[in-house]
Amino acid sequence: MSLYVEEKIKSFLAERLMIRFDQDVDENSDLFQLGLVDSRTYVELIRFAEDEFKLKFTNEEILSNVLVSFSGIVSLVADALDRRIPVTPETN
Repeated sequence: MSLYVEEKIKSFLAERLMIRFDQDVDENSDLFQLGLVDSRTYVELIRFAEDEFKLKFTNEEILSNVLVSFSGIVSLVADALDRRIPVTPETN
């Protein structure tokens, strides 16, 4: 699952935000400090993650520093997916 999460997020960052990971930008780089993400793109990123992975982040998660790097984003999504309770149909 983690590789799937990584690939989906990396693809979003590359396609929508034109972020490429190379020797200057690695998975732990602070995307805000590098000027690659701003408040508008941050909201886009959160919406993408919630829609793509069927999640709902808390305000605390959204406002934390966890989403400043690719590795932080992947970690947050993976943790949220691990905590998610599967929805099962009710039987009558």
